Amino acid sequence: MAVYFKHRFKHGSLDLLPGLPLAFEDDRAEEYFICAGAADATADAPVVTYPAGSVEIDTETVFAGTETRVLGD
Repeated sequence: MAVYFKHRFKHGSLDLLPGLPLAFEDDRAEEYFICAGAADATADAPVVTYPAGSVEIDTETVFAGTETRVLGD
């Protein structure tokens, strides 16, 4: 799966920009960015695929001011 970011999104050392289909080898990365509201899924082929370890997805991350987990698990 690939995603399009809705706006510039900083994640760790990455600066993810809108307008390009991007993919990630990390499990659940695309799902995380979609659930966080930062990106939308696309069937377009990715122009960049970030290797495993490029992003850190913490399944315990919650939305600010709530106890609701981003990934809902």
